[in-house]
Amino acid sequence: MDVYPSEILAYINLFDDLLKESNFNLIRKNQKDTIPYKSYYSYLRLANQVSALIDIALGRNNFYSNSIKDILYYSEDNSDEVTFILPTRDNINDIKKLINQATQKYRILLKSKKEIFYVDPSRIEELKSINHVNFDLRRLILLCEYINFSYSNNVFISIPLLIRTILNHIPPVFGSDYKKFSEVINNYSGDKSFKEQMNILNGSIRKLADNYLHSTIDKNVLLPNKTQIDQKANLDVLLAEVVKVLK
Repeated sequence: MDVYPSEILAYINLFDDLLKESNFNLIRKNQKDTIPYKSYYSYLRLANQVSALIDIALGRNNFYSNSIKDILYYSEDNSDEVTFILPTRDNINDIKKLINQATQKYRILLKSKKEIFYVDPSRIEELKSINHVNFDLRRLILLCEYINFSYSNNVFISIPLLIRTILNHIPPVFGSDYKKFSEVINNYSGDKSFKEQMNILNGSIRKLADNYLHSTIDKNVLLPNKTQIDQKANLDVLLAEVVKVLK
């Protein structure tokens, strides 16, 4: 499943919240605040979680996740015994900097590999930011993520089916009386260009989906390619309108 930059960045706030809750001990020797031992595993849990996300985003054993783990697992070997060193407040701030740097690197990577996404990740982030009293967007977000997973793995045959599911799923967003997407096209008070694009999206996707759903096996079958299932722009216009209506 795709990782989005906002999911990684969110851990900066989580570390900040934990810092506020911690009662720090002052080490007279070097005047640095160390994490209280009883809070250590809370920091460790957050570090492991964000490292796992960074590994998904940038690949395993990358500099950022390895550095985060090194900070929290630090120890010193004093000949006869290994001494475990509790991290300091400065160490946690270093982790926050690493999270920010990893996110920036990931955003650059996303721009260079934009073609691996059918639904723009920034649009999915906008949907995730909405907390609407009447509409739970989790299924819509999941469908968008499934579309991206299928697209990046060349499973093109599933994309029209997933988009068709979205078209069936969202009509009430545009009006409580709307049950079908055709009703949205005919009655929603959007501008002319929006209706034209939705007509194209609806017509193209439904025909493709019907073809894949209802055609029987034959001696030779044709499989869809990127060009055939390309309705990225029209789908993005639709999702942008959902964001506009619900924000």
